Amino acid sequence: MKVILSGVSKGENGENLPLISLSYESGAVTLVVVETAKRPTVLALLAAGRMVPDAGTITFDDLPDLAALHARCAIVDAPDVSEPVGDLTLTAVVQEELMFAERPSSRRATRKVLDELHAGQYALYEMQNVPPTVRLRILTELAVSRPGIEAIVLTSPDRHGGDPFGWWAVASDLATRGLAVLVIATESSIDVVRDVSVAFEADRLADLERKAAAQRRREEEADAAAAGSDASETYETYDPTTESALLTAAAAASAAAATATPTTAASPAVTAASPASDAPVTAASPAATAPVTAASPATVGTAARGAAAASTSETPHAHTHPHAIPLAEPASADLRPTPATSTTLHGAAPAEAPLPRAVSAQSTPAPTPAPTPEHNTAEPAALPRTTTAQPKDNA
Repeated sequence: MKVILSGVSKGENGENLPLISLSYESGAVTLVVVETAKRPTVLALLAAGRMVPDAGTITFDDLPDLAALHARCAIVDAPDVSEPVGDLTLTAVVQEELMFAERPSSRRATRKVLDELHAGQYALYEMQNVPPTVRLRILTELAVSRPGIEAIVLTSPDRHGGDPFGWWAVASDLATRGLAVLVIATESSIDVVRDVSVAFEADRLADLERKAAAQRRREEEADAAAAGSDASETYETYDPTTESALLTAAAAASAAAATATPTTAASPAVTAASPASDAPVTAASPAATAPVTAASPATVGTAARGAAAASTSETPHAHTHPHAIPLAEPASADLRPTPATSTTLHGAAPAEAPLPRAVSAQSTPAPTPAPTPEHNTAEPAALPRTTTAQPKDNA
């Protein structure tokens, strides 16, 4: 809570209380210097909401609600208002305060309260003879025990004498417990504790800043936790149209990949191009690698069997060679036989053997494909013979 008095005064031309402004709030001790015998009491009544000022305003938590302020503020030991009668015993005063606080007020209950406040030895003392600090502590504790009290106004605690640090200890303890405390005293008394009060206020403000920072951190952590919880509870909405489109696209991509993949022949063969074509030879089967020459049939068969035997001892994957060798230029019309040299395109014959030339595109049929080397267990078939007649001088 916070109470603000702005430019308040009482009486004609401020006779009972000159113009004054102040504020007091929860957890703090506010010290105000007011001299003379009556003015401290007038200020206490105004600050506690028990009197309406002739000038100025009084607000309680930013509202001009004096009734609410009255219900939450207690005036302690104010002359002519809440000051106990001097010749009453401390036990009688405590009993009366317990009744005001709506607490048990029997002799046993009263004695228990005095013992709790470490004042049992003063039970039969008259109030005017009780030490000032003990007196003030008992009166403030009984006032705080009343229902709804959040603020305390200590009025002229120094008038009974004693060390100013005595009443300061009582006031600062109440503030530490969260109450709003206003102390009205003389200038000489307040000057004694002024440095202590300044340090107390600085510590209070630093503590408030630490608490505010801790609260901000807790709020940030709570917000981060809430954001993470919201993110974990977010689910993707199922859309049948989107799923169908994705499946269609996947099927189309699969079909395109299947179309683009070349089909590997089980038994590749030599592809002979026409005289005008430059198509490459794409296979190296053992049965298809023998040269086509104008040699005699016996020579051709022997060469074919030798090429097949040589190919079986080489790498069986020769047909997958990445570089295809194109056919040579078409042969001329010269029908004289070439040397009977056995060779293959890749792997089976020595590398220096010359490549064969086709005798005639019209007269040389395409060789029959042979099985792959892995499954070629039978004897290779004989290569087709050329249809070119032998010259008479070589018969």
